[in-house]
Amino acid sequence: MEAPKAATARLVAELLTRYPDAEVLGHGDVPKVSRAYLSFDGRSWWASVQPEVL
Repeated sequence: MEAPKAATARLVAELLTRYPDAEVLGHGDVPKVSRAYLSFDGRSWWASVQPEVL
């Protein structure tokens, strides 16, 4: 995993330990948010990087 993606994944993992009820979402999953990045699927991304981070 390249450095910026790895850093983002570590940050998400840290935030999920602080906020265990939180969900990892993409822009398109949040109501009333710009749909400019609809191609980014936050849930799928997290599922794919989670094993490398934890």
